[in-house]
Amino acid sequence: MIFVEPRIGLVLTPRWFERDVWLGLLAVVTFFATLVELKLDWRGRAEAHAHATRLFAQIKNESVGARTALAAGDESRLEHIMQRYRFVCEMSPSIPENSFLQLKQHHKRKVAISRYLDSHPYASLLLLRIRWWIRDNFPRSARGPEEGN
Repeated sequence: MIFVEPRIGLVLTPRWFERDVWLGLLAVVTFFATLVELKLDWRGRAEAHAHATRLFAQIKNESVGARTALAAGDESRLEHIMQRYRFVCEMSPSIPENSFLQLKQHHKRKVAISRYLDSHPYASLLLLRIRWWIRDNFPRSARGPEEGN
């Protein structure tokens, strides 16, 4: 912002700050944000997770034909897939413990909705989520007697 024309700097500066103080504060905040980004390496971690996801997808695709190979007596293919799986598990970044349950819940919901939509393609996702939320959070006994029973 030091190179910003003074008139524009005055427009971008809050009224309760002087222009130079505001520019100094923005510089300090930018410096600390850069340090945090360098320490946490969000981009690198995201790329590592994406790479692990691709590797697990490849293993899953390879394992589709493993059942027929195993039935035909070819155990070497299964062993190869298991070795690759162990390797990818060791090399992939772990999922933080505090995020695991939330991610598992998201995955289970996604699978359940996908299966339901296979037989009910025009169902409203919002209404489906509300219905399942009520079903799972309020037991039948707490809702009172069902009509028609």
